[in-house]
Amino acid sequence: MNIDKDTRVIILPKLANESEKTDTNQTQEYKIINLPTPSDLTKFKSYLIYEKSNKIYELNIIKGENSSITLKNGDAVKSIIIESIDPQLNGGGGGGVLQSANIIIGSAFNFTFLLISIFERHVENFNNLFKTIEDIRDSLSSLEGDWIYEINYDIYKQNLNNICDEILENDTLFYKYCSRKSIEWINNKILSLQNYILTSSNNNTILRKIILELNDSTQLNHIIDENLIKQNSLIYSIDYICDSYLPFMKEKLIDYYNYDFHLVENYLIELKQKQKNLEIIENNMNEINSITANTINNKNKNNNKKKNGSKNQSKKVAVGKGALDGFFKKA
Repeated sequence: MNIDKDTRVIILPKLANESEKTDTNQTQEYKIINLPTPSDLTKFKSYLIYEKSNKIYELNIIKGENSSITLKNGDAVKSIIIESIDPQLNGGGGGGVLQSANIIIGSAFNFTFLLISIFERHVENFNNLFKTIEDIRDSLSSLEGDWIYEINYDIYKQNLNNICDEILENDTLFYKYCSRKSIEWINNKILSLQNYILTSSNNNTILRKIILELNDSTQLNHIIDENLIKQNSLIYSIDYICDSYLPFMKEKLIDYYNYDFHLVENYLIELKQKQKNLEIIENNMNEINSITANTINNKNKNNNKKKNGSKNQSKKVAVGKGALDGFFKKA
């Protein structure tokens, strides 16, 4: 197996359906393209399309900057062992070792997020008239660039019905963008994430963070109100979905559903004030203990000085000058 320092390893999610798998002797067709990020259409990054199932994967490099142990060049210490399925392939080598490979993770990406971002940016071009998919692609290309045609026709068809009104005429589907449907679609993603956070059997890190944030350390055996957990998990879900993909839709979504977070917001303000008051009390107690300790130390020092100063010291008397020396004089 020919391996060099520039080798890249792409790790993809497991194929969900058996129908997406190909025979081991067949080549799986992928292509890597650059697409704008939904959160900022001026920035591009690499995506991978598995053409057989029309799935898109967002590609992110694992750098490992947080590792305490790194190579001389600063890269993370990592190695990958690759085994060949057929030991007769590649000259019978049977595999190889990548000592410092560039590891790229492919995360499933929903193209609807990107469509919403583009449609909202040019909403007047798409929310007035019904258009065919071909007309929509042509319009998008003139507005955003030729990368539009890198996306398969079927991918557009799969995603447009999520956020568009549809009509069927002469066996042809026409689409018109609908902001309301977009908000509802985003909200469904948010609620799905919230449900995962609250019901996941593996006690996920987000839920642990939420509970830690709501825990009242000023009370023993504090029990957190379930409504607070639900409301805070919704906040986390909105922040995650919107901030990752569509930050400009967050306020619209909250207003549309009239989400009210005063319960958890007021609780967190009160909790912060209680913790602050506790810190003040602890600081005052520490100061009092310090003053008391210093007072006791100073008092002990003064007592020791008095004891040392009250001892009777014997005075030396010259020979022949004592009180009894006269009785022993020569006659």
